[in-house]
Amino acid sequence: MANRIVKDSIRTSVNFNLLSVYAERHFYRLLTMTDDWGCFEATPSVVLGYCYPRQMKKINEEKISQWQQELSEKGLIGYWSDGERAWGKFLTFDLHNKCAIDDDGRQIRHRRRTPIEPQQLGTFQNILEHLRTLQNKYCNPNPNPNPNPNILSASPVCNDLHNIPFKEIIEDLNKKADRSYLVSDKTKGYISARWRDGFRLADFEYVHTVKCAEWCNTDMAKYLRPETLYSNKFEGYRNQPMPTKIDVDSWEHKMVSDFVKREPSI
Repeated sequence: MANRIVKDSIRTSVNFNLLSVYAERHFYRLLTMTDDWGCFEATPSVVLGYCYPRQMKKINEEKISQWQQELSEKGLIGYWSDGERAWGKFLTFDLHNKCAIDDDGRQIRHRRRTPIEPQQLGTFQNILEHLRTLQNKYCNPNPNPNPNPNILSASPVCNDLHNIPFKEIIEDLNKKADRSYLVSDKTKGYISARWRDGFRLADFEYVHTVKCAEWCNTDMAKYLRPETLYSNKFEGYRNQPMPTKIDVDSWEHKMVSDFVKREPSI
């Protein structure tokens, strides 16, 4: 990701200087998450993992939401939702940040990593209420006025948020990729974000297997790491077909065979 610019004009900006010291700090950290269109994923759990990987014991999603609402109230960031995710856009990004320039003087933007924002952007509070409505809809075990609740109707998306098997997930990655990653707060943030999306242990194991089979012993092996595997591309990795032609003597063949034995159908 390209470096971002903070101009000296922030010292005299009226809106910017109305921010609390906490929201101002949050502004800088969010800036490091933006793509070349000034957009970023604003889902509190994702922001917590990316922006505060070493402060997750002091900062929580509630504080993230408060600071992001403050930034929207001061007209610095606009928000929208896409499904169950929140997205944000720095409203004056193009005025203060420039992309790389090619030989013909044209700006070069890297591939977009966020949905295209709508014309009307809202405050974070409105977006958060929308997400909570969706969450309550999915989490309600008995949405119908039936006196006989069916516990099987509860959505797995909202279950076990406090029982995420971080250790098992990282141990599986370390085994398959021959790594020694620790269960750090930063890594927990990545895993938690995907867990909230509804993915479970079997999904992580599948992604580990399919990406190790594809990337091991190649230049892409360096990306067999939590921040890459558990990014917003995770769903695409999960839907990637398992390799069918693999060298029988290779490490990949052994790992794929082990996985297929444990999971009959994908």
